[in-house]
This record gives sequence, structure tokens and C-alpha cells, in this order.
Amino acid sequence: MSTLKTKLKVTKGYITITILILMLVLVGITYLYADALFSELAIARNNKGSQIALSLAEAGVQESIYRVQYDTAPGGARDVLLGDANSTQFTHNSPALLNNGSYTVTIQNDAKGVATITSIGTFTMGLRQAKREIVQEIAQGTQDNYPYDGAIYSSAGSQSTGDLEFKHATITVYGGSIISGKSLSITDESNLKVENKVQYDISPSSNLKLEDSIVNCQCYIDNDPDPLNPPPLCSSSPGCTISQVVAGEMPEVDFDKTPNSYKSQAFTAGHLFADQKAFDDYFFPSGTNSASVDGVVYVEGSLEIAKDRSFTINGVLASSGTISVGKSNQNGTLNMTKPGENQPSGVLAQHGFIVEKQGIFCPTSASCNGLVYAGEKSDFLSSTSVVEFTGALLTRRNYVNGRTMVIHFSDPVVEDTLNDPTDTPVIEINHWEEEY
Repeated sequence: MSTLKTKLKVTKGYITITILILMLVLVGITYLYADALFSELAIARNNKGSQIALSLAEAGVQESIYRVQYDTAPGGARDVLLGDANSTQFTHNSPALLNNGSYTVTIQNDAKGVATITSIGTFTMGLRQAKREIVQEIAQGTQDNYPYDGAIYSSAGSQSTGDLEFKHATITVYGGSIISGKSLSITDESNLKVENKVQYDISPSSNLKLEDSIVNCQCYIDNDPDPLNPPPLCSSSPGCTISQVVAGEMPEVDFDKTPNSYKSQAFTAGHLFADQKAFDDYFFPSGTNSASVDGVVYVEGSLEIAKDRSFTINGVLASSGTISVGKSNQNGTLNMTKPGENQPSGVLAQHGFIVEKQGIFCPTSASCNGLVYAGEKSDFLSSTSVVEFTGALLTRRNYVNGRTMVIHFSDPVVEDTLNDPTDTPVIEINHWEEEY
């Protein structure tokens, strides 16, 4: 009897141990299965987060390229690419494209026309965060929009016009040249004092007419520290030889073609006017004869500054037609100033720019800065009122009759006002990605 009880106890103990072992095996299998399942879920979640973070980083790169093309604000992305600023940074916080997503972008200048974009995309999933970084180098051609030193420059191109004509005119040019894209006519006791050179087109159809006039050049009259009060002009150079040149095309102004055109900028600023009346109603309400404005103003059609009115543009005044200063028996005054470094300034007309006998434009003012641009012609008619400004005059054809003009040539003023070439693409090079 005693032996039987012992056997039963041994049997019962064996069954308990066996059951425990089986339970441990089942728990282990369950754990391993759960761990594998959890790992798969974690991999799937991380993969999703990584893909979203990469998409956000790519969005940052694309926004950077857009800014490089169209952001003209001082110190902005465009300035960084051109080397006028060292770096810039911007951030789009959640939601950037989607909830819990953001990206931060830094644009760093490497050389003129070359920059590095570093874009970090971030996506938050609960307590975890996925990040992807893209480093993208970009480059763009930076050829000058105005590769000349013409303070007065006309261009014929395929046109039959392109002449410069000075009649009983007194012209002084500091730091630049007078270049005609067609013929050059200097008559009726005109007096031209030009620091660099006087040239006209080399084509057989172009000609030079120099009658009863004086042209002095190569006298370096702008070496004086104060160019507005120079020493006696050209004292060592009583005259010079007028030469010929192959004249290039006149640079184009983006009046209304791209999202960054002057028309678009004026619309954004609230200074886009459908016609002369809308312009007058805004700037010259009843009893007002003087007005000034900062930024860009654009007028559809032609514009007259007359009726004894005075207008100062601290930026750009542009028109799709002709801009006239003064009118028969009506005085008008127009001044232009530059709002700041790297900012455009000037008077830009798709057709003509005319300063009438009663017109006063930049009257002997050292603060008058800007580009005068006329797509068809510019006329400065006889008056005792002197025209003096810093910048340049670019026109298809120019006529000065009985007027004194003083131009201090400034390439930066011209370059800041002419738009960048639209046919030069932004090239992407040396792309790489990192995940962490």
C-alpha cells in the first residue's frame, strides 16, 4: 500500500512539470510572435514616417528654388544665390502639407550663382519623430543684363531706327559712354563731354553727322571724390575720335510677362491703374498737385504728368504706353529716387518717354536715381530746365533738342531695375539625402 502511494505521487509531479513546460513553450511562442508582429508594425510605421519626412524635405527644396527665382526682397533667396547675401532660412511649421509635419530650409551662398540648399523634413508620430535631410546644390547663369557702359544707349537690332540725335544740346556723362545702335547726329552747336567714349553702329546703313559741335572724351572727369562738383572738364583733351561698334540688342524689361513682372508687383502693392483717370483720382484728388509713393506703380496705356502737378516715384513708375512730362501750356514735374540697395528704380515706358518744353524731369538733383527706359523713343525738348540723374538712359531712339542733360552712369542702378533673364534655368546638382 505504501509503495502504491509513492508511485501516485511521482506520477502527479511529472504531470505538473510537463504542463508547466508546455505553458512556457506556449508563452515563448506567443512572445516571439508578438515581437515579430510588433517589429513589422514598427517598420511599417517608421517607413511611413520616413517617406512623409522625405516628401516634406523635398517640398522645402522646391520652395527654395521658387524663392531663388522670384524672391527679390533684400537679403532673400535671390540675393543669396547672386552672392549679395550669405544665407537665409525659413520654416514651415505644422501643418506643412499635412498635420504633424514641418520643414526647415537653409540656403547658403557658395559663390556667385551657386548655392547649397539644406532642407530638413520632420514628421511626428505620437512620441516618435521621423526626420529626413536633403542637401541640394543649385546653380544659375549670372550674365549681366546690361553688359555695356552706355549712359545713353540706343539699340536698333532688327529695327530701322536706333539713332541718337543731339541738336543744340549740352550733354555731360560721368563714368560712362554714349553708344548709338544706328546713326549718330550731333549738330547745331551741341557740346558733348563724355568720360569714356562715343560710338555708333558699324553697319553700312549707319552714319555720323557732326556739324558745328564739340565732342570731348577720354578725359576721366569722374576721378574727383565729388563727381557732382568735378574739376574743369576735359582740360587736357580738346577733342576725340568718334569710333564705331557692333551694337547689341537693347535689354528687355519684364513689364507684364512673368509672376514677378512690374505689372504683377504693382497689383500686389495696390498701385495698378487701368488708365490715366484712375491714376489721377488716386494720387491727385481735388485740390492736390503734389504726390509721392514708394514701390512700383503701373499704368495701363499712356500717362501724363501735367497740370502743374509734381510726382515723385521712390521705386518704379511703369506704363504700357507713353509717359509724358509736361504738356502744351501745362507744367509737370517728375522725380525718381532709389528706395535702397538692390531695389529697382526708374521710369519705364513700353513705348515712349517724352519730356516736353514745359516738362521738368530730375532738375539738377543729386538724389535723382533710376533707369529711364523707352521701348520705342525718348524725346527731351528745348527748355532751360536741366535734367540730371544717376543711372542710364536706354531707348530705341533718342532725340535731345535744346536741353542740358547730366548723367552719372551707374551699372548697379541699371542692373537692379532690369529683370533677370527668364531663359536661364536653375540647375540642380549634387543631390544627397540622410535619414535619422
